[in-house]
Amino acid sequence: SMSISTMIEFGDGTFKSGVPELWTCIVDVRDVATAHIKAGFTSGASGRHIVVSKEAKLLDIANILRKNFGDDYPFPRRQAPKFLFWLIAPMFDRTRKYVSKNVGIRIKFDNSYSKKDLNMSYIPIEQTIQEHFQQILDDGLLNKT
Repeated sequence: SMSISTMIEFGDGTFKSGVPELWTCIVDVRDVATAHIKAGFTSGASGRHIVVSKEAKLLDIANILRKNFGDDYPFPRRQAPKFLFWLIAPMFDRTRKYVSKNVGIRIKFDNSYSKKDLNMSYIPIEQTIQEHFQQILDDGLLNKT
């Protein structure tokens, strides 16, 4: 999964020199499951729902990881300039076209309909990120450096 490989890259030093200003949405898999159940069992539920807790930059994720796991892992501490990431993008399995169209572009999702129609409340991203990384450690997918 992309979330697992990204978290491993945060912890194994792949991005220790910095991460690009890429925005992503965060949602806990438990919230996704809850939304599916509520959509199926809420008689008045209708339409499509955006199921997302919050948006965050990669550096925000790194900062949450550092806050919870300290300096045991080489989490990124700075944001890499777009032009630099554009130059080295192929080394990270990204195209320069992808960098041009995505780095530095903030995304925003409106989850208000899922909150209203399904009565959703979302697990805070800090908890989701911390528990996701801990699960990777518990599963032996990443060792301390």
